Order: sequence, then structure tokens, then C-alpha cells
Amino acid sequence: MLALGGLRGEQTFINTADWQTTDSTIFTFDNQNNGEWPLQALDMAFSPDGQMVYTLYNSSFVDIPEFIQATRLADKTELFRLSGRNTLDRYPALSPDGSLLTLGGYEDGSVQLWSVADQA
Repeated sequence: MLALGGLRGEQTFINTADWQTTDSTIFTFDNQNNGEWPLQALDMAFSPDGQMVYTLYNSSFVDIPEFIQATRLADKTELFRLSGRNTLDRYPALSPDGSLLTLGGYEDGSVQLWSVADQA
């Protein structure tokens, strides 16, 4: 599975076995609150078992808090959101057992860490 995030908040998933799009625009944002500056799906990470995707949303254009959205792929259900900071953090990653989610500080080198189990 290949996951792509877009500048308008869309997510697209492509099956690499046949290169067909399996899902597109799982979750997009109502841009009314942001006017012409939509939130962007900046980075994505799959859970180790491939059942979840964690997408980092932010906007490079307006000063808004970023957040990570956890989506169950089987039914496209948003399970939770984690709020970040008002910085341009990047690179969500999960521990090998899927219990911890991290987000790297693009601007200051810091790392945020969450327990996934505590969010469910």
C-alpha cells in the first residue's frame, strides 16, 4: 500500500500489487474556517500491522495548531486526534509494537511522544 497526502487535506491510497487507487479522499477538511488556506496532509505513517494510518495535518500558510489524525483503514473511521504545537513538526512514526507514536520537531529538533493506547 502506498499512501499519499495532498495540499487540500486529501489522502489517497494505492495498491502496489496492481497500482490501482483503492481509496481516495478518505478525509478532507471544510476549508471555510481557513479561507483560501486549507490544511495539508503533510506526512503519514502506517501502524506496524497495516490497519491504521496516522496523518499529520498543518498549514504552511496560517498559524494554526497541527494535529495527527488516526484513521482505521478497514472502515475509514477517524479514531482520535492528537494536537501538536504551532510549529511545523514532521515525520510521524510508530514504535515496532504500535504502542507509541512520535512526531519530530522540524524547527527545533524536539520530539513529541504519545501512548496510542491512551488515546483509544
